[in-house]
Amino acid sequence: DDGVGIAFLVLDPADRARLQFMTTSRTFDKLSAPTSIDFDDPDSPVVTALGDQYVVTFHSDNGVVIGPSIFGAVLDAKGAVVRAPVSMTAGAAHARGNATYSYGDRFVMVWADDRSGTYQLYAQTFDKKLSPLTQVLRLTNTQSLTLDPALAPSSDGGLGVLYSDQGTGDFQTFFMRLDARAGYSNLMPALQSSRMKNV
Repeated sequence: DDGVGIAFLVLDPADRARLQFMTTSRTFDKLSAPTSIDFDDPDSPVVTALGDQYVVTFHSDNGVVIGPSIFGAVLDAKGAVVRAPVSMTAGAAHARGNATYSYGDRFVMVWADDRSGTYQLYAQTFDKKLSPLTQVLRLTNTQSLTLDPALAPSSDGGLGVLYSDQGTGDFQTFFMRLDARAGYSNLMPALQSSRMKNV
């Protein structure tokens, strides 16, 4: 499939954020009409392509409270909603800032939530129906805030995770690796994270 999915927020007449989605070609010459994804107070949507479908993941933020979960919705190749938003994570008062990477028939999601008392990073693999394929894996274990994951693949199928940690008082950038040698039936973090040096 040569399509590209685009998720974005618009403000309604009452200045409330609304989540919309559209598709286009890789040359951006065939833009579909926007589709509304019905959800109150969405924030920071991320798009993952899974074969002939798209998954949009996001958290909720009403300007006062960030919600308890990362949510996901499934759309078809034309941008029509085939599964309305559902909660994909549980066990925390607040969850935010997810990143995803697709393996075609499944995808890995990394996010931050505060189930341990402070924001830490967690990872899990899901199928096209947003059903979990693995247990939740905790990636970080600090007493400080750990936020803003970003993912990139390596040549052997592993994933690099870049993230921010406030352990020194100011946010610093760290990197860890997720090992894919088990075919993502299990996710395995690197034994240690490394801090990126300021340049």
